[in-house]
Amino acid sequence: MTFTSKKLQGQVTRKSYHTSFPVSTMLFSLVFLSLSNRILLRDVDVITLYHDKFAQSRKGYRLPQLKCVGGSGFKHPQYYPKVVQCYNRGFDGRDVQWECKAELDKSASFGAVNVNCEGYDYPEDEYIVYGSCAVSILMFLSPYEMYCYLLYLTIGSRKHFFNYKLWTNQSGIR
Repeated sequence: MTFTSKKLQGQVTRKSYHTSFPVSTMLFSLVFLSLSNRILLRDVDVITLYHDKFAQSRKGYRLPQLKCVGGSGFKHPQYYPKVVQCYNRGFDGRDVQWECKAELDKSASFGAVNVNCEGYDYPEDEYIVYGSCAVSILMFLSPYEMYCYLLYLTIGSRKHFFNYKLWTNQSGIR
């Protein structure tokens, strides 16, 4: 997952200082590291999510960054996007409004898209755990793809189905 944030665009460099109090240095480092994965949700400009990666979690949850939760394309993972980018389009006073885009097959489209991020201290916290966002989507197939799928179910033979689909694609029917 990749975040782009107004406040995180510069590279963070860390300098080490030698002191006679290694315990205080260690405590400072722990506090700094724990705060470095905390970010204000409305400061996040872009979230890039991948189908084969998992969101970060302070609670130890293992959630996929992308998950299809319904729609006519739900049982057809070959149409799922590999990468989705969600853009912050503003804050309505309660939540961030997201616009999500992906390269999809021309036979598929998004329905509802829901972006969820883990609150840092509590579920509705305006600060989130860096890298904790995940997207659940509804995928819909074109009427043509649904027709081919229903035809496949009716015929029951992969050979006939793929021959039919090859014939319709070569003859320009769509």
